[in-house]
Amino acid sequence: MYTDAHVHILDTIEELTSQNIENPILNTFDKEIFFCASSNESARFETQEKICRENSENFILSFGIHPQCPIDNEIPYLEKLIIEKKISAIGECGFDLFDEHYKSTLEEQKKVWKIQLELAVKSGLPIVVHCRKGLHLIFNDVKTLKKINAVIFHGWAGSVNEARSLLKKGVNAYFCIGKGLLRGQKAQIETAANLEKKRILTETDAPYMSLKEEKFSLPTDIKKVFSVFAEIWAESAGLVNYDEQNYKNYTEELKYSLFENFKKAYSINFKGN
Repeated sequence: MYTDAHVHILDTIEELTSQNIENPILNTFDKEIFFCASSNESARFETQEKICRENSENFILSFGIHPQCPIDNEIPYLEKLIIEKKISAIGECGFDLFDEHYKSTLEEQKKVWKIQLELAVKSGLPIVVHCRKGLHLIFNDVKTLKKINAVIFHGWAGSVNEARSLLKKGVNAYFCIGKGLLRGQKAQIETAANLEKKRILTETDAPYMSLKEEKFSLPTDIKKVFSVFAEIWAESAGLVNYDEQNYKNYTEELKYSLFENFKKAYSINFKGN
């Protein structure tokens, strides 16, 4: 079982539809992938939940106030989902200071971030973190983050030292690597090669995390991400001269390890394949 720690299923289907691609749902779901589907609007959450339930058994859901749209009118709905146990994580939430527009909403971002941290502590749910140019703000809240069951960094762009610093400070953190591996992103390659394997998750962020030549990405791209990660990890671990069968055994073991990380991060019980 491949694992995609962060994906936007409804957005992917809508993107495929807009590109006039046949069978968008068929192109979105794969029975070999267990995924966490994210949304940040109540109506879209309900639509996505329905589509997921109709087309897969291998999924969990997350809901949160995204820092790119840091308004608090969806907080009551988030609280409702928590009470009804309809989500396995809060998020994606966090900080986005990528450009001047996002920087101008920093105070609003801080407000909804604090609310979601408090809900995570109270509910025992993990959080999925979106962070661009705002890692210093994450470190400012280490005392609270330590109280959260798991902190999952989607699209990790920090260094291995920064990841280990969070862990040393007592944050139960996991770090997602994705298609940045395929485009040679230095931070992602460094994380894949050097961070402790038990702290790594794989993701696609489909349809958003795409390569230069691509208009969008697909959930099935997780298989490409895994393949490149397996090669990087094998090289960094000094595993060479594998014959075909031994390499197959190695990749299956790695896939199993990543799935175990996924289950621990999201506190789910699923035996998988």
